[in-house]
Amino acid sequence: MKTFTLKNISNPVIFIALLAFIIPLGNAQSSSYGNIFVADNGQMHVFTTDFNFMTQVAPAAGTKTSRTSASYGSISFADAVLVSTTNSAAESGEKYIDGYFRKYGTTAINFPIGNSSIYAPVRVVPTDATGVDGAYFRSNPTTVGTVLDATVGVISAVEYWNILRPSGGTSNARISLSWSSTSASTVATLTTSSLASLTIAGWNGTSWVAIPSAYDVNSVIDNSSTTLTSGSITSTSNVDLSTYKFFTLAGKPNCSPLVAVNALKATTWNGTSWSNGVPDLEAAATLTANFSGNLSCNTLAMGAFNVTLANGQLLEIVNGVTGTGKVIMASEASVVQRNSASVAPAIELTKLSRSLLWRDYIFYGTPISGNFLGQLTTNTWNQGQSFVAGGSFEINNANGLGGPFEYIVNNGGWNAILQTTTGKGFIAMIKANAPWVAGTATTTPSNTGQVNFKFDGTANNGNVVVPVSSHATKFEFLANPYPSALDAQKFLVGNANLDGAVYFWTAKTPRVGPGTNATTYTNADYAVWTLAGATNTSPISQKPDGKIASAQGFRVRAASGTTATFTNCMRLTSGNNNFFRQATTSIDRFSMNIQDTNNTGSYSQMLVAYMPEATADYDRMYDAERFSSSPLQLYSVLGNGSKLSINAKPAFIDIDRVPIGFSNTTADQTFTITIEDKEGIFAGNDIYVFIYDKLNNVYHDMSIPFTFNANAQTNVNDRFEIVYQRNALHNNDFYANEVLVNIKDNMLTAKTIVGMVQIEIFDIAGRKIQVYNVDNAKTFSKAFNHAEGVYIAKVKLENGSMSTQKLINKK
Repeated sequence: MKTFTLKNISNPVIFIALLAFIIPLGNAQSSSYGNIFVADNGQMHVFTTDFNFMTQVAPAAGTKTSRTSASYGSISFADAVLVSTTNSAAESGEKYIDGYFRKYGTTAINFPIGNSSIYAPVRVVPTDATGVDGAYFRSNPTTVGTVLDATVGVISAVEYWNILRPSGGTSNARISLSWSSTSASTVATLTTSSLASLTIAGWNGTSWVAIPSAYDVNSVIDNSSTTLTSGSITSTSNVDLSTYKFFTLAGKPNCSPLVAVNALKATTWNGTSWSNGVPDLEAAATLTANFSGNLSCNTLAMGAFNVTLANGQLLEIVNGVTGTGKVIMASEASVVQRNSASVAPAIELTKLSRSLLWRDYIFYGTPISGNFLGQLTTNTWNQGQSFVAGGSFEINNANGLGGPFEYIVNNGGWNAILQTTTGKGFIAMIKANAPWVAGTATTTPSNTGQVNFKFDGTANNGNVVVPVSSHATKFEFLANPYPSALDAQKFLVGNANLDGAVYFWTAKTPRVGPGTNATTYTNADYAVWTLAGATNTSPISQKPDGKIASAQGFRVRAASGTTATFTNCMRLTSGNNNFFRQATTSIDRFSMNIQDTNNTGSYSQMLVAYMPEATADYDRMYDAERFSSSPLQLYSVLGNGSKLSINAKPAFIDIDRVPIGFSNTTADQTFTITIEDKEGIFAGNDIYVFIYDKLNNVYHDMSIPFTFNANAQTNVNDRFEIVYQRNALHNNDFYANEVLVNIKDNMLTAKTIVGMVQIEIFDIAGRKIQVYNVDNAKTFSKAFNHAEGVYIAKVKLENGSMSTQKLINKK
C-alpha cells in the first residue's frame, strides 16, 4: 500500500471521510491502515464519528506530519470524533500521529501523538473552538531553553510537548501530560520517588516555569492508577497558550517532600532509649527526657525537655513542634523544617565569632523571629574572659562609631538601627572591653578574642520576604534567616531580580588609628561567590562555597524589583560549618592573586572561568563585579569597562585574551602576581598561562611569579593581558621569539621570559665586538659604547634556545 502525502497547496485544508487508505467500518467509523504524511502547511481533517489508528505499513510506517517550526503540517479532527489508537498508554508502536494533531471544539480529547517509537498522548481541554495543536518531541527540552525559574528544580532530559494555538486561534487549555513504562520519562528521578514533587513546566520564552498542576490519582489516558512508571499530571487551571507553548515533566525545587506521618512508627525517648525504635521522617517523636544528638522525625512533642545539638549535628522535622522545651544549638548545628506552615521550635543558638580585634565589625542576621536587638544589651558573651557590664558590643551611635548598623541604600550610608529585621543583615562592633583592650582605650588594638553570640527565641520557618531597592552601584545587606545553612544558588535562582553574586565581607587587618579614631579598615574586602567559582580576601582565608551559614550576613545587588524571598526549599541539612568551601566540577578556571612585596598585607584575587553556560558579556549568576575598598585591587576588564572579580567566559579557546587591570592607591612599590587553583584544562600541562606586559612588551610564563613595579595609580586597565599557549607550541622557539633587545641612549637592554646566559654583539660585517655574560637574569642593561650603525645580537637562553635580533644604534 502506498503512502499518501499532502503537500503545500493553495487551500491547505482537505476534508476527507473515505479515501483509499481509510477503510470504513460501518456506523460512521473509519480506520487508517496506510501511511499518511502531511507536509508543511498542509492539513488533513477527519469528521467521521469514530477514527481508529490500526496496524500500519512498513518501512515508512505511521501517520506523520512535518515538524517545521511555524509551517508544520497537521491532522485535525472534528469536535465529535472519537479517536482510538487501539493501544494503551503503556504500549509503543506506530499507532499514533508522529507530528502535529489539531483539536477543534471544546470537549476533552487525548491527542494521539508520539515520536521515535514512543507513544506519549497528552489530554487537552480547550477553552474555545478555534483550535489547539500538539506534538510530542523525543529530545531534551534544553533545545528549547536551558534556564530554570525558581519554581522548577529539574526538568526531563528526554522529552517535551509543543502545545500551541494555530494561526488565528484564541484558545487556552487545561493540559494533562502522560508517562508510561515504555517512555522512560524518568519521573522517579525528577521527583526523588515522590509524585508530590512532580509538576508540569512550561517555557515562557525566558525560562521554564512550574505550571500549577497535580498528578491524577487515575490516569486521564487509560484510567489506570498513577504510579512512578505510568500515569498523568494535569494543570489545575487553564494554561495561557499566548505565554506558554512548550511543556515538559519536571521536579519541583529540590525541596524535600512532605512525608506523611505513620502512626505505627510513633516512638518516645525516655532518657535512655526509644520505645519503638529510632525515629525517622515518618515518625511522631515524643520526649519524656532531655535528648542529645542528631534527630529526624515527622513531628516532635518536646514537653518541657530540651534537644541539644553539638557542632555538625542536625534536627530535621517534617512538620511542627509542641511543648516548652528548647533546641540548644552549638555554633555549627542545624535545625531544618520542611513544612513552611508548621510551628517552629524555640532555639538557643550560640554563634562563635572569628578571632576579633577591638572595633572589628561582625556581619550578622537573626535566625529567630521578632526583634533581636534587645538581647545585645542584656546578654554577656564570654570566652573564658571577664567583660564589663552591658555586653561586648556597641549598640549606640556615639562618635558616629556605634553599632550595630544597618546599610540603607537610599541614603547611601551606615545608620544606627532600633530593631533587627528578619532576613536583613546588621553589623555589631567590638566595644572597648577586655580582653581586647586593657586600661585606656587610646592605643592601637592588638589583642584578639572570640565572642559567643547568643540568639534565644523562636526559630524562623517558612517564607521570609524582605524589601530591597534596585540601584546601579549600591548593595543590599541581607542575612540567612534560618538556623541552618542556606543554599546561595537556590536563593539567587529564586530571586531573579538580584544580580547573581553573593559578597561576604571580611577584615584581615586592624582599623586605622588608635582608640576612637580607628575609623577605617585599610584592606576591607569582600569574598565573592557565583556559579563560576569564588575569590577570597587573603592568602590564608578560604573561599566561599555557596553555602551561607546560619546568622550570616551578606551583600547582594538588586537589579530590579522590590523584594527578596527566602524559602524552606533553600535550607540545607549540612554545610553550616562555614561558607568557605567549594566542590564545583567541569569548569576550566584559575585564580590570580596580587600582593605587594613590602609586607603591608595588601592583597587581591580574581577568577577567570571558562564554561559553556557563560558568554563574552556580563552573565548573571556567573560574573561578579569587583566590590572592594582595598588599596590594591586586581580584576579582569569586560568590554564595556566593568571591573570583574569573577569573569566567566564561554568554552575555552587558546586564542582568547583576557584584559586585566589593577589599582594601587599606596606608594610606589613592587608587586607580585601569582596563579593558583588551576582546574580543568589548566590543571595539567596542556595549556600554559602568560601575562603579556604591554608596557615592556614582555610575555611572562605564570608557572613562576610575575613581579613588576608600579606607581600609585588607579584603574590601570591597558597594561596587562592574560594569553595562552598550547603545550605543542610551548617550546624553545616560542621562548626565543619572546626576547626583546634594543639600544637606546648608549644603553643596551634585554628582556625575556626565561633566564639569559649570554649576549653576543656582532657588527654588520659579522665581527664579534662584545660579549655579555648575563648569569641567567631575565633583564639585562649595560652601557653600549660603539659607533652608530646596525648590529646583530645573539641571545642564548638558559633552556638552550637562541634568539637573533637586529639592532640599530643611533646617537
